[in-house]
Amino acid sequence: MRANGQNYMNNELIRLTIDNPYEGLTIVDANGIIRCFSRSNEKVFNVSREDAVGKHVTEVIPNTRLHIVARTGKAEIGDPMLIGDEKKIVGRFPIKKNGKVIGAVGKVIFFQTKKFIEMASKVSQLQEEIKLYQKNITSFLKAKYTFDDIIGESEALKKVKEEARRCSNTSSTILITGETGTGKELLAHAIHNSSIKKYQPFVNLNCAAIPAELIESELFGYEEGAFTGARRKGKLGKFELARNGTIFLDEIGEMPLQLQPKLLRVLQEKEVERVGASHPIQLNFRLIVATNKNLATEVRKGNFREDLYYRLNVMTLRMPPLCEIKEDIPLLIEHFLTKMAIKLGTKKKRLTKEAENLLLEYNWPGNGRELENIIERAVNITEKEIIPIQSMPSKLIMSNLIAKEKDPTPRSFDKAMQDAKREIIKSALRYTNNNKVKAAELLGIQRSKFYYTMKKIGLL
Repeated sequence: MRANGQNYMNNELIRLTIDNPYEGLTIVDANGIIRCFSRSNEKVFNVSREDAVGKHVTEVIPNTRLHIVARTGKAEIGDPMLIGDEKKIVGRFPIKKNGKVIGAVGKVIFFQTKKFIEMASKVSQLQEEIKLYQKNITSFLKAKYTFDDIIGESEALKKVKEEARRCSNTSSTILITGETGTGKELLAHAIHNSSIKKYQPFVNLNCAAIPAELIESELFGYEEGAFTGARRKGKLGKFELARNGTIFLDEIGEMPLQLQPKLLRVLQEKEVERVGASHPIQLNFRLIVATNKNLATEVRKGNFREDLYYRLNVMTLRMPPLCEIKEDIPLLIEHFLTKMAIKLGTKKKRLTKEAENLLLEYNWPGNGRELENIIERAVNITEKEIIPIQSMPSKLIMSNLIAKEKDPTPRSFDKAMQDAKREIIKSALRYTNNNKVKAAELLGIQRSKFYYTMKKIGLL
């Protein structure tokens, strides 16, 4: 009884589906003979089901193409069809068994063309919105700098810029090395903007700025529900955002060891698998990485995978530290002074010769970034148009004084310290025209301590 009841239910569901008032189903066999005709079609075509079934479909629906679909096996979707005095949107689909066409089914998709036009308008609007979003994303993910933004005419810098230009249009991975503040990111931007991918996205990620537990989802994205706190509908990773463009991974030496095999697979297969996903996504991108570490040393220490290192070390560019290209410092000073004038909305200032010489003699452990910060500080604290040496940080002055007053003559530690302090204070007093208050400020020490030190070393 249960089986009979189940069969009855199944047959009833099929009957109600065929006779639903929203589609108007007509089913024909391979010869175009009507085998099923829904009750909702009776009023539309002014013929009963009993009279329609068994006839060729063209006898019941003169302008139909259902018999053609049954013959060709090619679906026709969204075609307008005049039924009576009204146009309706219909769909015609072949029915296949074991790859052979055995019939076709036709149904009304929209009873009113107005509804179809409304839907088409919505689809068109959505397509325009998608194009706008894509344009905005591309505009947002855009490289900011070109080779003109890398200031300097030294031979070392010109060489690295020329090498970078030559490899701009290759698809090979580029490894940029150099100390912090040498302009590795600027070079990555310039390479992208000089390549055929310049109108595609430029996506960057600093591996040292993202917590180790989050960097995987940032790089590769994740599916909805991949972990507690994951966004609804998931999230695109940096590699997906960089599709057809460039992805720049700064401080690659800081990438967690457990993620390095996944990055290696991405480079080898050009595919990304989101966290929590069951299938990979094929991507086309160009990878540029940078580091201030010696990756070969990190490999020997066990902090970086050897296979990944060789995969990254295809084309290597080294940004020289500022201490190696001091001839570029005057150009950088002028560039930063102009930049600060624009940024602060003030008249462009200039340095005294003493102040400029001080900058030329400093060793610049922080490289160009440190120089820019010092220029910005000097412009902010100097009211006049000329920036004197007194506007320079005391650490620069002290570093310069110590370098000048180095004495190879063997002395006791205490005597050497006293002599060094004496020479530094004497030099500071010379710079400030013997103004003790300004000399104390110049050296960054309290006035009382300055007087105490002068007395202790015999200058008072």
